[in-house]
Amino acid sequence: MSGVDFQNKEEVEEYLQNIGIEYRFQCYSEKRPDGCHRLGDFMEVIKKDYEKAAVVYQHNCDTYSYAHSCFKLGNYKMIGRGLQSDGEGAFKDHVKACNKGYSVACYQAGLLKYSGSYGVQPDREQARELLEKGCLANDSESCYLLSTSYLGKGDRPASVVENTQPEDRQKAFEFTRRGCNLNHIYACANLHQLYKLGMGCEANEELATAAKRKAVALRDMYSRNSTGVVFGEG
Repeated sequence: MSGVDFQNKEEVEEYLQNIGIEYRFQCYSEKRPDGCHRLGDFMEVIKKDYEKAAVVYQHNCDTYSYAHSCFKLGNYKMIGRGLQSDGEGAFKDHVKACNKGYSVACYQAGLLKYSGSYGVQPDREQARELLEKGCLANDSESCYLLSTSYLGKGDRPASVVENTQPEDRQKAFEFTRRGCNLNHIYACANLHQLYKLGMGCEANEELATAAKRKAVALRDMYSRNSTGVVFGEG
């Protein structure tokens, strides 16, 4: 990047053209999966050519099983960007990325299977398997959705304590605590109530208070950086 005057349109265009050539060479000549993924991102972000980006992601996923490209391809199929919308195809690509260690894809696959959205056949147990895989790989959203799946109707512990089995309460607690440890604000809010109610654990006011304080601290941190987080302390 040194030597490029980014205020000069011609220099910037030449620089970007050279970057594109480099990524094509990495992908198709050197056969580097990371280069292919960069090429896909280049087509997506710089060229805004979603059809070509989809082709590159598809190539990289099919040929090299490159997890991030499989994930991006799944997202494209899910929303119909650059190719025809295909919910089941999106699910399969996300599962492939999940199995290759891309934890965010585990969440996305689990969410699709749990909600049955985009025409995906719902299956709660399969969804839980995917979410647990994501959670154990430290994806906080996977932990949170997984924990709420064991809380019965709704996701607020105080309202569902009578609707769940003891083993489900224990799992809800386990994954809620893990989500809070990964700084998921709503997991911490739920952990506060689980400790307060003794749901899946021994009731502990001190730990309940600590979880609530962490949730409030996370809320304050997020509110300084974004206006999109809403948190209820009840």
